[in-house]
Amino acid sequence: MAGLMAVVVLADGRATATATTTTTAVTVTAAGRDEEDDAGEPRGPVGVLVDDPRCGRLLLDCGAGVATRAAFAGVSLAGARVLPTGRGPDRLDPDLPTEVVPGRQEAAPPGVRMLPAGGGEVVLLVETSRGVLLHCPASGPLPEGTVAALPSRVILTVPLAPVVRDQLAGVTVLVPPAAGRRVLVTGGARSGKSELAERMLAGSERVVYLATGGVPSSEDTEWSARVAQHRRRRPASWSTVETADAAAVLVSAGEVPAVLFDCVGTWLTAAMDAAGIWVLDEGADAHGDATATSARARRTADAALARAVDALLEAWTATEGRVVAVTNEVGSGVVPSTAAGRRFRDELGRLNARLAAVADEVWLCTAGIGQRIR
Repeated sequence: MAGLMAVVVLADGRATATATTTTTAVTVTAAGRDEEDDAGEPRGPVGVLVDDPRCGRLLLDCGAGVATRAAFAGVSLAGARVLPTGRGPDRLDPDLPTEVVPGRQEAAPPGVRMLPAGGGEVVLLVETSRGVLLHCPASGPLPEGTVAALPSRVILTVPLAPVVRDQLAGVTVLVPPAAGRRVLVTGGARSGKSELAERMLAGSERVVYLATGGVPSSEDTEWSARVAQHRRRRPASWSTVETADAAAVLVSAGEVPAVLFDCVGTWLTAAMDAAGIWVLDEGADAHGDATATSARARRTADAALARAVDALLEAWTATEGRVVAVTNEVGSGVVPSTAAGRRFRDELGRLNARLAAVADEVWLCTAGIGQRIR
């Protein structure tokens, strides 16, 4: 997990006249700055969520309306410490029930510096695993002492006001961290997880749809209908690869803009089948326990499945492309009545945890609503 950082812009404080078009992009990693200035225009609400292993989970400002934006965008603000940069009701959203850090240096979390910005406002410097974030929504010029105290290299969280940008002409602005390239979307049956994953890649012209489920046949009308429904939702420009060798597709993902891996559960089903797990566990069900099967055969099957899982994890970790993987949340329902069902539930739960541990983003979909949980 070391080195992974998420910077989610919920509201970037630009001129209110354009706020409706600039404050809803949740997957943007640190806002850029257009050539057009908003000089003289009142700035809108500000809110930037930082999730980093070094500084923790911080919400830099929370202007009125930011909590609502986060809720609609599926971004959880639970457990975030709020660091306001000024006083007044417009700087703290009343709908955010979370810990607020007073705007004083002695109250700041470790790794956070608060510098005066004039007019009772402060500039926030946040030390992260990727560099120092500069959070400065101030519309007026900064005091000379604050400018002198800034590090030589910073990562902006929100666009700077023109006068402040001119003051920082000697400061190197680093390229923001790239948006998460490995995204895991989990959820129960019919939770909307596949639709959410498809929306995440809707802006990509070329997407490889990695279908790991069985090929539809005339004998299984229900499965054929499910596959047909998924196909109808996908743009015509997307290509489909039907294979159980998901690792090979992930390794080559850097050659295409994006891959939609749907889904991990069907991949695991095929991997357990190839390893012989289903036959062994079904035999255990028929005889009441696992002693009816060969211990050697079980060890061989377990080792084969472990190799397949490790290969998938290695490819997922090393992929150079943008991959959105869909998986099933199967541990929250009724305990399966068969050994095979329980084995699948446990294996998928462990696999999901391993995928999530190295994912850049993890989303949970419930009742058609997606929420980012990391």
